[in-house]
Amino acid sequence: MKYKVLQPHQFNKDIPLKIKKGDIIFVGEKYSGNDNWKDWIKCTNQENVSGWVPVHILKIKNSLATVLKDYDDIELNVNKDEIVVGEEIVNGWLRCKKINENKVGWIPLENLKEIN
Repeated sequence: MKYKVLQPHQFNKDIPLKIKKGDIIFVGEKYSGNDNWKDWIKCTNQENVSGWVPVHILKIKNSLATVLKDYDDIELNVNKDEIVVGEEIVNGWLRCKKINENKVGWIPLENLKEIN
């Protein structure tokens, strides 16, 4: 699916969280903010990099979790009216790719409009 950007979005994190299937990570707080972004949990990898991870890709036991799927929290920098191609929708966010670029990342779904 293609989407038109309705509101610009900028990634403002120095080091993205990157985790692989099978990694053991530290589990922190559950997200409590925007009602459209449910089921995210703050996690920290072995390199002490933290980020928000969708709960469904974690097998949580106490304060640790096993990662069930490769994941990164890289967000895509986009400007209004750009077109992106969606890959996956997760908990109010779309993992997508810019047209004619190799850049892939997450954008809040509310910033986008599906187009033909």
